Amino acid sequence: MDIKNFRDLTLIEISDDTIFVISCDSCGGVGEKSEDIVNTSVDIVGYFTAKVALAEILAVGARPITLVDTLSVEMNDTGKRILEGVKRALGEINIDQDIAVTGSTEENFHTIQTGIGVTVIGVMHKDDFRKTVAEDGAVIVVAGEPLMGQEILENSDKIVSLNDILTLKQASEVLEILPVGSKGILNELKTMAKDAGLEFTLNQDIGIDINKSAGPASCIILAVRPECVDNIKQSVSIPVNEIGRFLGGKK
Repeated sequence: MDIKNFRDLTLIEISDDTIFVISCDSCGGVGEKSEDIVNTSVDIVGYFTAKVALAEILAVGARPITLVDTLSVEMNDTGKRILEGVKRALGEINIDQDIAVTGSTEENFHTIQTGIGVTVIGVMHKDDFRKTVAEDGAVIVVAGEPLMGQEILENSDKIVSLNDILTLKQASEVLEILPVGSKGILNELKTMAKDAGLEFTLNQDIGIDINKSAGPASCIILAVRPECVDNIKQSVSIPVNEIGRFLGGKK
């Protein structure tokens, strides 16, 4: 059995032609308990934590088959409401009936701060992994905007959805997708370029903060064929910004 890491994913080869793709995300101090730093409904916490892990799976083209939630709260009623948000994320991409959901809660101790972890296992054909990657001349596009904390709750029209990721993944003009998290757009862009053996140049007037945290994957980076950028802008309703271009051949 071959096991390796790729970016934030773990890949496990389970047969000659099939691999498991595993992603995870966590969130702490956000919720409704007395010591939470950001106060918001816990179903929103469940939704966005699940969304991050699912986004990583969908971005590489894997099909989610299992979701594990590890909740550092009691089941009644905080855990139940977190799970409502998790199931909402699954329902958004119509897989809530096709995926096994399991997990654990904290029933031994009274908790005063919300904590949640989500792990998603996906499956895909081995030959489909990294079938397309960023290439020389591809335009660097950001769909959605980098947002975090309270901004997430106030700017839903600027956040990339799981459906957006599915739509863009299926577009032949999109060469690669990479969700952006707390490390920001520039950090993730460097990762995408390095993995493809490319350099990149940035536009002078980008219009978004490429160093800012994107919180729970509020935006994604796309490598797009130059002639198709307008099509990408029309395929989703969120903000889409061209920020640069990839240069150089693969190593």
